[in-house]
Amino acid sequence: MKTLKHHLKQSLTMVVIMLSAIGWAQNCSEYFPMTPGTTYEITHYDKKNSIESVTHNEVLSASGNKAEIHTVVKDNAGSETLNATYEMLCENDGVTIDFNSLIGKRLASELKDKDMDVKIDGTNFYLPNKLEKGQTLPDTNMNMDIDAGSMAMNFKVSTINRKVTGKETITVPAGTFDCIIIESETTLKMLITKHTVSKKWLAKGVGVVKTENYKKNGKLDSSEVLTAFNK
Repeated sequence: MKTLKHHLKQSLTMVVIMLSAIGWAQNCSEYFPMTPGTTYEITHYDKKNSIESVTHNEVLSASGNKAEIHTVVKDNAGSETLNATYEMLCENDGVTIDFNSLIGKRLASELKDKDMDVKIDGTNFYLPNKLEKGQTLPDTNMNMDIDAGSMAMNFKVSTINRKVTGKETITVPAGTFDCIIIESETTLKMLITKHTVSKKWLAKGVGVVKTENYKKNGKLDSSEVLTAFNK
C-alpha cells in the first residue's frame, strides 16, 4: 500500500509538472520550446514561500511537429524525486500533451511484476497558439483505475473553467515579461478530494512565468516561478 501510494504521488507530480510548465515559443508553437538545447527551471514554493522543489527541463529533440522534453525534479534537499521524458505535439494551431499515455506507461513499467492492473483514460491537455482576453480554453481530465486484487483505487485529476482573464507585466528571477493571464480550477480525487484555483502568467516566447494556486477558501496554497531560461 505504501509503495502504491508512492507511485501515485510521483505520477501526480508528473501531471502537475506538465500542467505548470506549459510555455515557451518556437517553431510550430507559440508557447512551447521546440529547439533542442533549450533549458528552463521552475522553482516551486509552499504557502509559506519556502522552496518545496525545483524542476529542471531540457528540450532533447525536435522533429516536425513533435518535441521531446526531459524533466528532473529535486526536493528542497537536492534529492532527485522524479526523472522522466515526455512529448509535446503541435496540432490544430496549438500544442497537445498526451499525459494520460505517459502516466500509464510509467506506472505500468513501475508496477509490473506487482500483480496490479492500471487503466487510464481522459482528455489530452491543449493550449492554442492564439490567446486573447475573454477566451475559454478546453477542459482536461485524467481518470486512473488501479486493481491490485484485494484492493482497488481510483485517481482523478480534472481542470475546468480555463479562461484567459487579462494581461500584466511581471518580474521574476528569470527577468521581466509581458504576460497574458490564464485562470482555472483543478480537482484532485485520490482517497480525499482537493480543489484548487490557479492563476498562470504566460509570456510569448517564454511561456509560464509564474503560477499561484489557491485553496477553496481563497488562501494561497502554493506557487511556481520561472527562475532560469536559456536557449
